[in-house]
Amino acid sequence: MPDRVQEPGRRPLQWLLHQRVERARELLETTTLPMDALARACGLGTSDSLRTRLLRRTGLTPSAYRTTFSRLPGSGDGRVPRLTPGRREE
Repeated sequence: MPDRVQEPGRRPLQWLLHQRVERARELLETTTLPMDALARACGLGTSDSLRTRLLRRTGLTPSAYRTTFSRLPGSGDGRVPRLTPGRREE
């Protein structure tokens, strides 16, 4: 199913924000972009908006998310935590 197909029951703005947060997560895992540049690159505008949206969705700040899930060599702590929306589980 293409990314642009909207799930039933999800409003267009919710779908768009979901896509932007998913892109931010991918960039946090795979780049070392500064937070402001990363927020702009995924359409969230500012690092404050990125922080708010990611914290609400994952329970982690962008820096904590990057530290935990980075796929760059020599990064992360090797653990794979389980996340529920809005809450961090260890």
